[in-house]
Amino acid sequence: MDVKFPLDNYVKCLEAESDPERVRCRNDFLRDVRTKIKEVTTREYINTEQNTVDYVLLFIPNEQIYAFIHEQDHSVLDEGMKNKVVFCSPITLFAILAVVRVAVDNFSLEQASNEYYR
Repeated sequence: MDVKFPLDNYVKCLEAESDPERVRCRNDFLRDVRTKIKEVTTREYINTEQNTVDYVLLFIPNEQIYAFIHEQDHSVLDEGMKNKVVFCSPITLFAILAVVRVAVDNFSLEQASNEYYR
């Protein structure tokens, strides 16, 4: 999970005093998010040699920013998924971790079953 998230242009967008400035900051923020997707895919979060999971969680620090990305350009989230980057907010993080936990339990049960029947 990567928890560093680019907020500067989001804050500028909220504080913008004109529509053109707001649009520019919005576009800059969405560009920053796309850059962050590329950045986390270059790190060794996903490393098959170390048996890591195939996806990276990109933590978005609050629900408003998460909703803003969804509302302004949902293709950013699609781009993340194509690159195995899953966006999560404080609320969705719990759901994602619950799914991961069940998957780990099922995998462990499967491994134990395979060893038992050998």
